[in-house]
Amino acid sequence: MIIIMGETTGIRRAFRIQKERYFPLPDYDLSRARQVKVTIYGKILDENYTHMLFENPGFDLKTVYLADCVQKHKPINKEEVRYLRKLNVIEGKMPNIYISARIAEYVDEKAQYVKNKGFEEEAYRKWIISYLETYKLGKKQDFIQLLKDKLPDTLDEKQKESKVRNLLKKMKKEGIITTDSDNKRLANWVLKK
Repeated sequence: MIIIMGETTGIRRAFRIQKERYFPLPDYDLSRARQVKVTIYGKILDENYTHMLFENPGFDLKTVYLADCVQKHKPINKEEVRYLRKLNVIEGKMPNIYISARIAEYVDEKAQYVKNKGFEEEAYRKWIISYLETYKLGKKQDFIQLLKDKLPDTLDEKQKESKVRNLLKKMKKEGIITTDSDNKRLANWVLKK
């Protein structure tokens, strides 16, 4: 549950003003005893969320606050993610959530949505198979390089490497590919005959 530092009128008014101008909400730093540091943004950080607010003027303060957290890449809990999903505001897996296709249409960000979502696993498989048909063998690093710009933008480098590694293991288990050596460091991936 979101608690917006008491129910003071001044804070609520500041939030409404920021919302009406489509600016990010203020950030409050309460890490020091008897001090509150307030950061008020006087400009738009992410136009996608500005358009989202513009297209949805009826969003309540809770929704605006949560969307603002997503905009600023601040963590939100599972219950809050479920709430935003129910409104079709976000997609993706935690912690890599992003603007949904419905909202992306409003803000003309369809290409970024596809980049965030990535392709179906079958597409990645076809690229790996095509690589092996062409070059006969490949290292894990070759496939990471091959798929890096095709994997979802919401994944960091480590997550992309993990996705490729898991895909190779899955394809091996299904009998599509195999390695040409038992030595993992020296082994190459090849198509299974």
